[in-house]
Amino acid sequence: MSVINAALPIPITRRHHLQVFTDALEANGVSTKSIARHLGLPLWQYGSANDWIPLRDTLAFFSEATRVTNEGQLGLLVSQRSHPVTTTAFGKLVATAPTLYSALRTTCKLARQHTSVAHVWLADAGDTVWLCRDQHAGMSVGLREHEQYVIGFFMELVRLAAGPTWQPTEVCLSAPHQPRLEESDDLATAAISYNQAYTAIALPKSIVCRPLKTSGPLGCNIAMEVKHSPPADDFAGSLRQIVMTLVADGATSLAEVADILRLHPRTLQRRLRSNGTTYQEVLEEARFRIAVKLLKLPGATATDVGNAVGYSDLSSFSRAFRQFAGVSPRQYLDIDAKL
Repeated sequence: MSVINAALPIPITRRHHLQVFTDALEANGVSTKSIARHLGLPLWQYGSANDWIPLRDTLAFFSEATRVTNEGQLGLLVSQRSHPVTTTAFGKLVATAPTLYSALRTTCKLARQHTSVAHVWLADAGDTVWLCRDQHAGMSVGLREHEQYVIGFFMELVRLAAGPTWQPTEVCLSAPHQPRLEESDDLATAAISYNQAYTAIALPKSIVCRPLKTSGPLGCNIAMEVKHSPPADDFAGSLRQIVMTLVADGATSLAEVADILRLHPRTLQRRLRSNGTTYQEVLEEARFRIAVKLLKLPGATATDVGNAVGYSDLSSFSRAFRQFAGVSPRQYLDIDAKL
């Protein structure tokens, strides 16, 4: 059965969310390759942290990791052990804010820059502020693990201002009742409500103006990295972003990509036609965008870049590149060198 709506972009997330989980699992002797292969997923955990990958695959991995480890607090434990606020690019950018309120506002503003369907907001409730996040409509697999991770991120962020022992008084979760989660020392004082419309924690207004207690600058050249390549707002564009991730692995045939999306190749072609394009056009544009980045690397040659993005010879690469840039790769290198 199809899981992709032709009229909507494919839900995507940056690879670093999966890598946080896989790094924690590997550190504890769990084979993440085995989990991916059991699910029939590409090895999405390897590659650039800011690449876009299907959200559905990430959530499926979270769920299977819980089954393999039999750990009912997996998402929260991963957050506690990986410290995403001070180790991920997104978290580091947020943690450079001068006050907790500024950090919360930055989180709300940038949430969609790292997961396409994310929506984070602040809700005023008298002496309390709720930090809220929408969950992914229609995606129940992996919801428990992902919510736990989000709650852990939220708490770590607030603790930069409120201190390392701070706990929320109230927590809202979209997932059903989780007895194992209630055993967590980090939520010992929290009243947890389940089956809610969104994920949220409550914090007193009295702490939102406190400065963040960080040990020196955490992010340099992070802002541009996180803001680069926003999620596409159409089906073809989000497919191109997934294909850009796949190009480095060589899995770029129509049949391979359709299989990853759980679609029949003819269905994928039909949906692309309804978006006014073809799979070949999506693939060529993805190759071009990667090639432009690679050509700017020191010592890059047109031949090497062409091979890296899947062209068998320089003439084929040059012809395809010229269709987008109006110049050959070598001419592009000459122009870039003069700028």
